[in-house]
Amino acid sequence: MFCLQEVSVNLAKKIGIYLPDYAKVENRDSGSIFYKNQITFVKKILAFKSVSESYILVCLTDIKLSIINIHSEALPGHKLDTKKRIEFVEEVLKFTKNNNNTIIGGDFNLMPRTKCIKIFEENNLINLIKKSNIKKTRNRHAWEQAKNLSKELGHKFYGNQRFADYCFVSKGIKVKSFEVPNIEISDHLPLILEFEV
Repeated sequence: MFCLQEVSVNLAKKIGIYLPDYAKVENRDSGSIFYKNQITFVKKILAFKSVSESYILVCLTDIKLSIINIHSEALPGHKLDTKKRIEFVEEVLKFTKNNNNTIIGGDFNLMPRTKCIKIFEENNLINLIKKSNIKKTRNRHAWEQAKNLSKELGHKFYGNQRFADYCFVSKGIKVKSFEVPNIEISDHLPLILEFEV
């Protein structure tokens, strides 16, 4: 599975050409709690259904695996707790109830020491960014872009924020490997998870 954010219609078509064996689940609803312009590509051999915009339920024989592709709002740029962000986290957690095989990943637009991140951890979800001692999920493109946007839009530049992206797994997920390689094809680094259920 490939969980992507901020994918235009044209880019989605181009990616689809290179993934002919994958089905595409799109969320382009600006009113969605998961934000918009998210695409999840799922291998066609997997029996799955899209439960909600960016919430995929994969059925592996008698095992139900929930995959939630996150893209939370970027503003305010400090990436700290706000009432709206806490409500978002609580809404996402509703999808994880009664399923011990859950993966939640993507661009949370949150700093590590926020209450929002702690809420996930308090709900028995393992923070793989923390557990794997990952040093950053952003790169120089993010920091250069932030400076430029600050000048153009009058937003405050909050410095070299090293985090925005996370991967949480429930205890039913056996993590074989997790990495965040320094591949600069975006202003975010990719999160790569290999797992068993």
